[in-house]
Amino acid sequence: MASDGYVVPQHSALNGTYVDVGEFGFDESEEKESEDSGPKFDMKSMVSGMTSFDTSVQRPNPHMKTSLPSKTFYADTDEKREPYARKFDEQGKMRNADGSALNTIGADRPAAIGAKGDRHIFAMDGQGQIYTADAIKENVERGKKAQESGESTQERFHHSSFLGGEDVAGAGEMQVRDGQVELVSDTSGHYRPGSKQMMQAVQQLEKNNVPVEQLGVEFVGKSQGQGALQASAVELLGYQNHSPETAESQMRAMHGKKDQVLGEIKNAGQQAADGANLKPSQFKRQQAAAQASSASPATPRSSDDSYFYSAPSHDDEAVYVDIDEEAPYNNDAPQFVPEEDPYNNDLPGLVPEEDPYNNDLPELEHEEEEAPYNNDLSGLVPEEDPYYN
Repeated sequence: MASDGYVVPQHSALNGTYVDVGEFGFDESEEKESEDSGPKFDMKSMVSGMTSFDTSVQRPNPHMKTSLPSKTFYADTDEKREPYARKFDEQGKMRNADGSALNTIGADRPAAIGAKGDRHIFAMDGQGQIYTADAIKENVERGKKAQESGESTQERFHHSSFLGGEDVAGAGEMQVRDGQVELVSDTSGHYRPGSKQMMQAVQQLEKNNVPVEQLGVEFVGKSQGQGALQASAVELLGYQNHSPETAESQMRAMHGKKDQVLGEIKNAGQQAADGANLKPSQFKRQQAAAQASSASPATPRSSDDSYFYSAPSHDDEAVYVDIDEEAPYNNDAPQFVPEEDPYNNDLPGLVPEEDPYNNDLPELEHEEEEAPYNNDLSGLVPEEDPYYN
């Protein structure tokens, strides 16, 4: 219950009941219960050699934007972890410790392979608590503070920083826009989480009311030449009861089959008979182009079956004319001249090269009875000309 006694109703996805939430809409009772219980997830340890990497001094790295020799920062107490702990309100928006909406847009790209900008690195502990940080910003700020203090080394930030090098239930990157979690990835060189950890992270987000139908997931390539796989969180959750530990490999196999089918369809369309893969409107235009081509022997027709999709070159005439059925042009004429030409350009004696305007035309006769005003100023009288000056 909040300090003012007001209770905000919130629907729990676990048991269908309503629970009391705190000032920012956070389920405080659930948090206390979680603190008293052990890990609820399958945990993942750091990759071999990363502990030594964290504790040894590394030279300044332009990719990590460390300005001094550095060791990895470990948040090994609750006080150190608190600035990075994230909460969720009743709408599923991720919030900072002060209640403001988290926004990762604008964050620099971390140094890990497969990492991307506009994201925070994250880690999730055994109770489902999620921590995030802009790793590059942390490194820059820690370097500045160390230099101002006259120190010769600085601390740097990695996935292992959040839990002091302990095991994680999930790790990677999160893209969050004004509190709305948009994407979760498994990009972490320190932990290299598996499908089970990605599944657990998405399930925890769903538990905190994050709309998974608007959430994307990204699996970084795990071997040389393997690209990243992006999919919807809903697709991933479809494997939660079907070997979730191999969800990524199953999804890659399914996406591979889909890409193969799409490739076969594309190839079949490219090899189809002329016009077989066109829409009805495009087919009619093709027929009109064929008629225009047969009526104009001087206009060559390309032998390339794909010529309808390519722009005409400057060295050749257009292979077809894009004419609608109701276009006001005569397609059977040797030259495309409007049927009703409002301007007669075939004027006798007109020589465009020498005189673009025919000045030899007979002068127009002005009938004074039709002129609204008498231009003979010598005979103007005010009664006859209302504009007499």
